[in-house]
Amino acid sequence: MPNSKSHKTGGQIQSAILKYIRQHKYVELGLPKNSVLAYKVEIANERGVPDVLCCADGVFVGIEIKGSGDRITPIQAAQAKRIIEAGGECYVVKSLNDFKQRLQNIKRLRNE
Repeated sequence: MPNSKSHKTGGQIQSAILKYIRQHKYVELGLPKNSVLAYKVEIANERGVPDVLCCADGVFVGIEIKGSGDRITPIQAAQAKRIIEAGGECYVVKSLNDFKQRLQNIKRLRNE
């Protein structure tokens, strides 16, 4: 059985990500100040919409947050595919560090 420090729920990870966004605004990631806006989806018209929707360095990004042992559902995968087909990015993240790395990758891809 995993210890409580290594096992995080999706809600705990989501809280950490939203707190990080509010506190840092990604200046240390090299993005222009206030270039990332994030929204927690409280009510969506469609099932499977990612947990966090944001714009990072001019790219629309959907973030589906999963805790230890959680898996993406077929409807979530379908919504992610729709975002990608429309020109956005969509990621499943399992930690705050995973989230930070994904946003750094967006900036790198845009600069190539």
